[in-house]
Amino acid sequence: MIASAVGGLMDITGPVDGSPCKVGVAMTDLQTGLHAYGSILAALLARHRTGRGARIECSLLETQVASLANVASACEISLQAPNRIASLPLPAPCAPFHLLSTLRSRCRCMTSGFRRMPISAPSVLCVCPD
Repeated sequence: MIASAVGGLMDITGPVDGSPCKVGVAMTDLQTGLHAYGSILAALLARHRTGRGARIECSLLETQVASLANVASACEISLQAPNRIASLPLPAPCAPFHLLSTLRSRCRCMTSGFRRMPISAPSVLCVCPD
């Protein structure tokens, strides 16, 4: 959580006019794990080719900063600090809606290919045109 806060993720997460929020899952940890996975595979490949071992290092903060490259680019272009965004604008119109027991997300599919896509996440309802 510290890397998320220092790296800027919490500052752009949450309601537009609200306070910074913690992301619902440990994104920084998951992304760092994926970086470690790639590094381990590269080290194993290098060992197989050269017979020498390798040392890998993974940093939560460096991963978090790297994952916000698009936000940093937008800041460089606009010369303004990033705004907090409740959710990113998507090419498909999506919006939350309330059910009896929970808040779900609804997306209207833009192509017929989505109709055939199995949806495994119970929190997503895809409403495709016929």
